[in-house]
Amino acid sequence: MEEKNIYILNPEYHLKKDRNRVLLTNRIADPTIKDFMGFVHPLYAIMLSFFDGKKNLGQVLKTTAERTYQGSKSIKYAIFRYYRR
Repeated sequence: MEEKNIYILNPEYHLKKDRNRVLLTNRIADPTIKDFMGFVHPLYAIMLSFFDGKKNLGQVLKTTAERTYQGSKSIKYAIFRYYRR
């Protein structure tokens, strides 16, 4: 992953608030597509929401750090630990 590149969360995924957690789902009206649902920690949901195709990875890291009051190193670690080459 390079900070100048733009990465996009699958636009078919939806984030829905559920008390103190967030539901990640692909629930759509098409009955031929199997539903997927899983819970995501709110911090990760915030990060995922910034992968909108408008910001590059560097901007996502900076925006997430600013909005969550976390250090940029910890945000970078949180994202990169799930990236597989």
